[in-house]
Amino acid sequence: MLDTLLSIEKRYLETREQLMEPATLADNKKVTLLNRELRKWQKLFDLIQEYKKYTKQLEESKELI
Repeated sequence: MLDTLLSIEKRYLETREQLMEPATLADNKKVTLLNRELRKWQKLFDLIQEYKKYTKQLEESKELI
């Protein structure tokens, strides 16, 4: 499961980077498609970030015990 989440996170970040490229910005159709993809995955990406944050906090708490 974690592999799937990391794969989604990676794809989201790659898409966001691609959207910032000058060549992409010149192509309105591509910009529209990439924006749709980002919107599609935004909530899941946010949840993945939360999951990673809480997992890190849990590990840090375990180290204190």
